[in-house]
Amino acid sequence: MSKYFQVNTREYDFANASTVTVAAASAASAAMISSEVLVTSTTDCWITVGAAPVAVAAAAAMMFLPAGCPLHLRLTRGFKVAFIQAAAGGFASVVPC
Repeated sequence: MSKYFQVNTREYDFANASTVTVAAASAASAAMISSEVLVTSTTDCWITVGAAPVAVAAAAAMMFLPAGCPLHLRLTRGFKVAFIQAAAGGFASVVPC
């Protein structure tokens, strides 16, 4: 079985996905091998992207991600996605496409 799962026109690379614990301190995914990712979270959180990103709740250059809302992001290969909780902890998933 292939490690890729195709939905619409994207192939999701679950073998290289990163799971992040979303908490009161910023936590980042592994560096992504693709230039597009699918991001989801089990809790409301703030996210940012970069080579060494640090998420800060409700700050400039952050994006709010509601729980359960999938988001496709384009980013530079090798960049990471950082998360910080809005109110409660949970988990986030970053899947290369």
